[in-house]
Amino acid sequence: MANYVSNLIILKGNNVHMAKLAAGSKTSIFDFEKIMPTPSGLPEFTSHGCVTALAHHLVELDLDLVELENLLSPIEKILAVSEVIDRKNEYLKALNEYYSLDGSLKDKSLSPLYPDTREEFEKLGKRIYDLVKEHRALNLYDWRSLNWNTRSEAEGINSVGNEISFSTRWSSPFPVVEKWAKDNQLSLTYKVFEGGCHWWYVAEFVDGVLVSKRDSVKADLRPLLKEIYDYTDTEIDENYIVE
Repeated sequence: MANYVSNLIILKGNNVHMAKLAAGSKTSIFDFEKIMPTPSGLPEFTSHGCVTALAHHLVELDLDLVELENLLSPIEKILAVSEVIDRKNEYLKALNEYYSLDGSLKDKSLSPLYPDTREEFEKLGKRIYDLVKEHRALNLYDWRSLNWNTRSEAEGINSVGNEISFSTRWSSPFPVVEKWAKDNQLSLTYKVFEGGCHWWYVAEFVDGVLVSKRDSVKADLRPLLKEIYDYTDTEIDENYIVE
């Protein structure tokens, strides 16, 4: 079960309507994809076949250790340098065992893991390599984690007056808000609270420039809880250590 992070943006100045238009789309009031689009071509998920094909292609390229480490560092949880040879061998085994003489995948139940034809599988390694080299990610969720700082879009969005509030899973989309502010020269306060691990921050932007970011400063907690959750002082004192 995900820990949800509460996000509150308070816009300042006379360009509130313009700011909201810049962030909104037909599908969302505050659309991360509109502000910082996911690159086209990234698959939604990374199959086992993708990883083994990439490993085989890397061996074929004969990269030196530094080049290999630099390439794989963003995806090391999926494919570490130490795993490349073993994964390459898995690729060769799959190529020989899972495909028939006509090049088709023998067992269709494996199609979520491997391409439908031997030819597609043979070309897959270079395609995945090109994606990792350009975007430093194997799939769109990894790219979002790296660039949005969260894997999913905003949820429970509420937009009233000069305030926009929403929830995100596990972390806050600070890079998205920062880009939105910079692109539109916005002045705003961005407040974030996560109750599971108990962290928060308050960021201030002036004309699109980040001027301060206070991480888990105790003095910010009480006013932050009041603004985000509309808690009373009594509720805060009963549930949080704020002094």
